[in-house]
Amino acid sequence: MDFLNNKFSQTFKADGSYKMGCLLNPKGRLVDTVGVGAIDSNEAYMLTSPGHFSTPLFERLDPLIFPMDQVKLKDWKDARILSVASSRLKDVKKCFKKHVLPMLEEVGQDDLVNSWRFPSPGQIRRLTLKDGSPVLVFPTPSILPSYAAFGYTIAFLTNDNGELAKLLFRSLVSENNPDGPIELGPREFETFRIEAGVPAFGHEFSVLEKQDDGSKKTTTFTPASPLELHIGPDMIDSEKGCYLGQEGVASMMKNPRGPPRLLYSVVFEDELNLYQYETEGDGRENLTRLPEVGDELFVLGSNEEISVGRITSVGEPGGTGDRTTIGLCLIRRSDSVLSRMKALGLEVSPPLTIPEGHVDMEEEEDWDIGENMKASSKLFPKAPVDKLDGLDVIIGGTFTIGRLKSVPSRQGFPPGLNMFEDVILYDDIVGEASKLQSAKTGSYRKQETGYLQAEANARRMMEEGEEYPWDVIEKNPNAKVKIESKQTLIEVGGSAVEEDDEEDEDDELKKQIEQAEAEAAAAEAEAKRKAEKMEMLRKRAEAAM
Repeated sequence: MDFLNNKFSQTFKADGSYKMGCLLNPKGRLVDTVGVGAIDSNEAYMLTSPGHFSTPLFERLDPLIFPMDQVKLKDWKDARILSVASSRLKDVKKCFKKHVLPMLEEVGQDDLVNSWRFPSPGQIRRLTLKDGSPVLVFPTPSILPSYAAFGYTIAFLTNDNGELAKLLFRSLVSENNPDGPIELGPREFETFRIEAGVPAFGHEFSVLEKQDDGSKKTTTFTPASPLELHIGPDMIDSEKGCYLGQEGVASMMKNPRGPPRLLYSVVFEDELNLYQYETEGDGRENLTRLPEVGDELFVLGSNEEISVGRITSVGEPGGTGDRTTIGLCLIRRSDSVLSRMKALGLEVSPPLTIPEGHVDMEEEEDWDIGENMKASSKLFPKAPVDKLDGLDVIIGGTFTIGRLKSVPSRQGFPPGLNMFEDVILYDDIVGEASKLQSAKTGSYRKQETGYLQAEANARRMMEEGEEYPWDVIEKNPNAKVKIESKQTLIEVGGSAVEEDDEEDEDDELKKQIEQAEAEAAAAEAEAKRKAEKMEMLRKRAEAAM
């Protein structure tokens, strides 16, 4: 373990655990995010990011081994990786038990279906096939975080040129398997990754570009630090010292202004952009085109005087199901952008996202990313409403308009909450139960054994990514946690929070009416805002011409 701990930003232990860590260059720039599964003190496996093959990692690490390290690396060139993922972990487990385990049982250990235990979060399972080949199961779907998808990744380190993995894949997505998973193609996965705000090898870090002779080389097009990409406590041990690139990370953490750039989503709405392909043949010049990787972004209305950053990834147009094209971009510090905007009399639109537990920027004018990171025991505490969230931008040399949005990792998703599910979970269950009980009865004791059991069960389920059943408390009849779409109900002490059924129906009807009125008002306000923006853009375009 000493060799890995000296090379990666994470601390690994030989206890069957699985952790993600950052491999950095000497300046603290990210080379790759690598998963390390440590079976024991004599055996560990490294899993690279999609797009980064094992051979380049092997060639980078192998020369760093000294005889006294007593370490030997093996390049599993023929390994095949397969991930099964869903917004609900129970669906993945069902698929795993019905389709994956029976096939592994045929070529592996007997009675695997009945004896199988899923690896808990942060653990790895190793199976040995009948021919001696290892198969690894990681409790994570590739590089996707839990707020984007739950699932498991299977690594086949077999000697059959990947035939077993191919056979399993074909079986899972076959038309003859109607209840099996759906194949996610490269473009779909890329759009999914971008929507989840996940940085990727070859895009946000370790960018590759073609030379004149057509070959590829690593370039410093976007040399990113993990802090700029919002890769935090899960991959960086802030208490650890003496690893490759540690000084670069530490100096950025100590900078009171924070990282020089941050990762953002950028959304291009079809309503605001009439693209070139839509006007072909009408004889008019149209400078509104689809966004591309490498495009430079400027503040809208600055006449391209205020550059904010560049696009690093672009999803499939309409790939999210909305009439939008989404991308990822690295954006300069908010203070420098806002100061230049202020000089030109420009303002930022209202934010698109409000993180859970955010800081009110009107009340916290002196809030600073660097100071907040520095003062916190964690690298990334809950973020405030982002100062650049909602900033209107335009691609240089075009009329293509987009809007910045905080990436999901900075939106305060609590453990167990999936960004695509229509369910709200409160980050602090105790606090919400306390407020509810105080409002109903005027009294609440946090030390009550029943509620502590409820809290423990709920948090365990969130950490494991499980969906809440209607009643998660089996041993204690005095407390239960209920989750419903669009709202969270926490019942404590049975009748203490119960109300008359008739009153509940009236209250529910009132809520539905109020919600409908609020949605109608919001839709009207949004339509008015878009109409005003279109008129403003029309005037600016006329003035520019």
